[in-house]
Order: sequence, then C-alpha cells, then structure tokens
Amino acid sequence: FFRGMVAILFFFFAIPGTIYGIFIGKIKKLADIPAMMVKSVKGVSGLIVLMLMIGQFVALFQWSNLDRIVAIGGANLLNQMRLQGWPLLVVTSMTVMGLNVFLGSSAAKWAMLAPIVVPMFMLLDPPISPAVSQLAYRIGDSTTNGISPLYPYFPLALGWIREYRKDAGIGTLIRLLLPYAVFAGIAWMVLLVIWYLLGIPVGPGEAIR
Repeated sequence: FFRGMVAILFFFFAIPGTIYGIFIGKIKKLADIPAMMVKSVKGVSGLIVLMLMIGQFVALFQWSNLDRIVAIGGANLLNQMRLQGWPLLVVTSMTVMGLNVFLGSSAAKWAMLAPIVVPMFMLLDPPISPAVSQLAYRIGDSTTNGISPLYPYFPLALGWIREYRKDAGIGTLIRLLLPYAVFAGIAWMVLLVIWYLLGIPVGPGEAIR
C-alpha cells in the first residue's frame, strides 16, 4: 500500500483537479493538462534536484558500509565515555544547531545524519529510539534557521526588513534574530531534559527512554 502511495495521491489530486479545471474553463484541451503540471513542478524543481543528490549520497554511503562502520564505532565510543541519555540528546541538538548555520536544508542535514545517528543511538546501552533521535535533531534544526544565511527564507526576511531599514544587511538581521535563537534553544533544551527525566512519551506508544 505504501509503495503505491505516490500513485494514489497523484490520482487523488489529478482527477478532481482536472474535472474542476474543465468546469471553470481553465482546461480547454488535453494539452493544457501537461502544461499546467509542468508549471506546478517548476516551483519545486530545486527540491527535486536536491533530493536527487541526497539520494545518490545516501545510496553510495550505504553501499560503502561507511554508515555501519561509523555507527558501530561511534556507539562503542559513546558507551565507553558513558555519554548517554539526556546529556547525549542535548549534545546532539547543540551539534545540529552549529551545523545548521552552514547547511540550510533540513532534509539534506537529516539525510546526511540519519544513516549514522539512528543506528548508532540504537546500539547504545540503553538504546535511544529513532523517534527520540529525530526529536533531538529537530530541536537543534528549528532554533538556528533564522540566523543562517544559507536558509532559503533568509533573503526573503532580509528583503522585508529593508522595507523599514534601508541600510540593513546580513549582520543586522542576524543580530536581531540571535536573541530569539538563543532563547528558543535554551527553552527547548530545558523542556527536553524535563521530558526525559519525567519519562513522558513523545508520541503514541513511543517512550522517550
């Protein structure tokens, strides 16, 4: 069922959309449908290229078995260092915060980190589930987006601020957003630690420890 989900979603939207387009007069001939599809794909063309590169990277990474080597070696090192539980999750989030400044795409970062972080955390004693690993990643990824010049919406925010301050530059925007990033990071970290110590589930049937 899940392998056919792409086709199911395609027809779920394509058939009603085509019928609606015919009724309102936007689609007058059969050739109008492919033209509209091409126009809609242009908006996500950059994402398609990015996913292609990410897919090649992940496939080569797994083919070389480097993901397993790094995951097993990293898990052994963390077990020896006794770096586990909520301190490890906090360190992971802080690492992603720093990486986020240099790599703006959330999907690209997760595609690079997931093949290593998820199995490595599952090999710990006690293990950390993939859901909690992604939780730590998302905390780090969500806090420093605004101060990353590589973030896709950073130029958009810079354009908005220049409507009110003509001399505003990259440094101005980062200086204004940095306090929010710091506060959000600290708040998320505190919430993560409290959540972990209380043992509150992160979702249905998914324990945080």
